[in-house]
Amino acid sequence: MPRFNVWHRRSSQTVILLFTAMASKPALSAMTLQDALRQATRHSQALPAQNYSAEAARERAIAADTLPDPVLRLAVENVPVDGPVRFSLDAERMTMRSIGLSQTYTRAAKRDAKQERYRQEEQVANARWHAQLSNLQTETAKAWLSLHFQHQLLHWQEQRREQVARQSEAMETAYRSGRASQHEWWSVQSQLLQLDEQLLAQRTQVENAEMRLQRWIGVEQPLVLADTMPNISALPFDLQQLRLAVDDYPEIIAMNAQVQLSKAEADVAKADTQSDWSWSVMYGIRDSDFGDMLSVGVSIPLQWNQENRQQRDYAAKLSEANQRRAETEEKRRLLLLDVQQKWNAWQSALARQKQYQQQLLPLAESRAEATQTAFASNRASMAAVFEARRAVLDTHLNETSLAWQAALLWAELYFLFPESEMVTAPIQSHAE
Repeated sequence: MPRFNVWHRRSSQTVILLFTAMASKPALSAMTLQDALRQATRHSQALPAQNYSAEAARERAIAADTLPDPVLRLAVENVPVDGPVRFSLDAERMTMRSIGLSQTYTRAAKRDAKQERYRQEEQVANARWHAQLSNLQTETAKAWLSLHFQHQLLHWQEQRREQVARQSEAMETAYRSGRASQHEWWSVQSQLLQLDEQLLAQRTQVENAEMRLQRWIGVEQPLVLADTMPNISALPFDLQQLRLAVDDYPEIIAMNAQVQLSKAEADVAKADTQSDWSWSVMYGIRDSDFGDMLSVGVSIPLQWNQENRQQRDYAAKLSEANQRRAETEEKRRLLLLDVQQKWNAWQSALARQKQYQQQLLPLAESRAEATQTAFASNRASMAAVFEARRAVLDTHLNETSLAWQAALLWAELYFLFPESEMVTAPIQSHAE
């Protein structure tokens, strides 16, 4: 089976699969999930930060391919400081004014190793850019979906509170006419107060969910979400494809890039085991009676303790590369387990939600209708009618909670591979 790389391949069929048609045209201010994702990428500073990091690495790579700056030396040498000719520049034959130039020569192999090191650093920044994009889109989608379902939960809790309020009015009338006990009346009042407290908590949850979405998209005014919802029961890949594509997860790609960077740093350390030579030339000007002088020299660092210095540094860099390789493999295993668990939890939430929609909710509604019919023929009490209606609303609340849970898991799985076409790719160097 070919390697499943969904990072670079997104078909139009995926878009059709993900987003259902809108039931009615939303207001201009209504925000779809796609709108939120685009706004989040425009607002993010994490993505530009990685762009700048990549740009910095490219600039360093260009500089690494050049020789060190030459050194100009200007001097007055061998000036007498005592005797009858002290501080004279032409009385002593050893006194001279000199001008010299020296250049350290870095071997091409060492320059190439340093340049490759910065190229790998650029790859790390680009990989982290995609990892940041994956996290940004995942968290934005979860924030949008959470706000959507928090509003739904608020709706059903308001419906439940309204129903208990009607029950309270009916119970008060029955109590005054002697058809209900004081205990029954107090019981309904207690339920009403509890629902008021739950409504207050739910409105706070809605406000917090809105603030989380505002944080990601950078919008401060109140948000209105569109009716369009992603199809949270479908993904453009199956579990087997998702497992085979583990090496394409942005987080793994970033860690593999870090491994390559460590190997490049080890190559630089290996190149440093051969020292850089420096060449110099100096011209000394003396009095015309003595004649000028020319000096040529070479400086060679003596790596006399290479076994305990340069070789140790090289070994340390190799160990760091092995460390990062082992950490990457461990992370790979953890991600495979995490994906498997999220997939199973997503499938379970969908199955349970389907059971609520197809079995539990119709059953609760049928029970409510039967109880209402029995009440009309004096075969059921008013309390039984309200209890059956409350069971319907409780079932709606449970079904909505399961849909929310499935939606969050769907977002975490789908945006493992970020939608790169929504944003500008990492910037390219203008200095090359």
